[in-house]
Amino acid sequence: MRAGGFIDGNAAELLFVSSPIGILRFDAAGILVACNEAFANVVSLGREHLLGSTLDQVSDPALRAAVSAVLGGKRASLEGHYRIAGGRTIHVRIGLLPVTAPSGQPDGGVGFVEDLTAEHGAQRAAGLAERNFQLLAAAVSDAVVVLRQDSVLFENAAAKALRARGVPLGAQQLEPREAELLERARRAPPETWEPLPGRTSTVASEDGAPLTLTRRWCPLQLDEAAASLLVARESGSVSSVGDQLAHAGRLVALGELAAGVAHEVNNPLAYVLGSLGLLESALGRLGRGQGLGSGELEQAVECLRNVREGVDRVQRIVKDLQTFSRPRAEERQLVSVEQVLDAAVSIAAHEVHHRARLEKRYGRVPLVLADEARLGQVFLNLLMNALQALSEREEHEPEAPPALIRLTTREERGRVVVEVEDTGPGVAEAQAQRIFQPFVTTKPRGMGLGLAICEGIVRSFGGDIGVQRRAEGGACFRVCLPAAEAQAPEPTVAAVEVAPRAERRQRLLIIDDEPLLGRTLRIALGGQHEIVTVLSGQEAIARLEQDHAFDVVLCDLMMPQMSGLAVLSWVRREIPALEARFVFMTGGAFTASTRAFLSEYSGAVLEKPFDIAAVERLLERAAPR
Repeated sequence: MRAGGFIDGNAAELLFVSSPIGILRFDAAGILVACNEAFANVVSLGREHLLGSTLDQVSDPALRAAVSAVLGGKRASLEGHYRIAGGRTIHVRIGLLPVTAPSGQPDGGVGFVEDLTAEHGAQRAAGLAERNFQLLAAAVSDAVVVLRQDSVLFENAAAKALRARGVPLGAQQLEPREAELLERARRAPPETWEPLPGRTSTVASEDGAPLTLTRRWCPLQLDEAAASLLVARESGSVSSVGDQLAHAGRLVALGELAAGVAHEVNNPLAYVLGSLGLLESALGRLGRGQGLGSGELEQAVECLRNVREGVDRVQRIVKDLQTFSRPRAEERQLVSVEQVLDAAVSIAAHEVHHRARLEKRYGRVPLVLADEARLGQVFLNLLMNALQALSEREEHEPEAPPALIRLTTREERGRVVVEVEDTGPGVAEAQAQRIFQPFVTTKPRGMGLGLAICEGIVRSFGGDIGVQRRAEGGACFRVCLPAAEAQAPEPTVAAVEVAPRAERRQRLLIIDDEPLLGRTLRIALGGQHEIVTVLSGQEAIARLEQDHAFDVVLCDLMMPQMSGLAVLSWVRREIPALEARFVFMTGGAFTASTRAFLSEYSGAVLEKPFDIAAVERLLERAAPR
């Protein structure tokens, strides 16, 4: 491959070095002989590690076939997901061209690699937004229809059910006055759009029975073209929109933050994987008898600290996600508003970090009696509203002072007050009076249900919620909840009954479908105790039929085919004395039966992930005296 006549060697070198697209060159043996910094950045490896590597032996079969084709003198291109150094997956487009030497003989090839991860993520986000709308529409009992003139673009199950009964749901139901108001609203800026006032009328169903229907129209814009949203409700419906959307709203909020949550998980995983790689290398040198210098030993210890810190961060993120996403009936208990606020901040950490400075002014406040997940939904919604307000301010006031979100808690006359403030554009007085009403929104996009749901949740806890403009600009949302009369009791750990034994060494049966967990416990505890591991409930029962002389049984709660509950049920029938020595391990109860079981279970439970020290403390309590 020769440079064109209008590009000299220096210009070609400058293009190679400064190109934002990754460029690589490999010889006729498929060995990488040159690459620019952009390519090294895409694959997250230094050039010194890349040069000299063999491309025709890469693990990905599609890429290997493409390299082979180029070495045979053909062009090749492909696009897809690839796992790079550190375990991260990226979406790339790759083009490969054969190179011919001056002698006319094949001389390897040149490649161009473009990282499309951000573009692919934006496409996924657009698809997710559409899916979120479909989820919301499916979650309500109201009929929801999206129309463009007389064509139905979308309708939920409730709308299809009404249409099946012969109830018309189309643009022909627009009265002249409604059509005029809808067209006038459409000519205004989208941020001012609001649903038209509801209109109730009686229509005849297919069987002739009269049906009272309340319709609300709202202008929409889809793919740069005008559309309309129709929400219709049959009078006499006893279901509440707020109740039906409570859980769906939490999932939508998490869906909007999914990329940020993934980023918060991937960050600690990146340095955990890197640290484990360094530790593996150090242990390999020790195994070969090469020894470690004092500096290398300190580095290994630092790597262990990094692994511990990273695992702790991922554990906190998973716990926060479980709090917000669990689908359950409302459970009121004593809750710390500050812990729930911190969980909401953790979920939105990526967005907060990139948009605003977060300031916490927590006072010593009593606990409140509330449902943790629903209260968390309120705080997460208020936090996301603040972030969206700050984004709007950035668009219109790029020279404005740095953005700020302030979280405040305090006690006022027996009530716990939580304030979420932002330095965004604020809320106009006229909007503030209606902002908690359904279908009222200040956002360019949105259905205006979030704050209405929040108000319903707060009022169900005996509290109230309001908004006011800050004197220095921005908005302050204020949640007031009655303080609980009693504080949370000290947590207790259930004792494990043990069989009387003469020696301190104990026999443990570990039942878990994850083999690495059993192997880890065997490595950590095998020197002090006798460890028996099985990988399924069926295998556990087969073992216990032959030998049930165990001091402690560590049993996973959720396992395929036969759960921990099924194993315990068998033990209660066949070996009842062993039941008191059961300790359940759980990474989360995902079924109604397991949640009900854990709420009533009086035995010991280990929440995954747990450290070895927690198991050792449990065994110490269980040790014979």
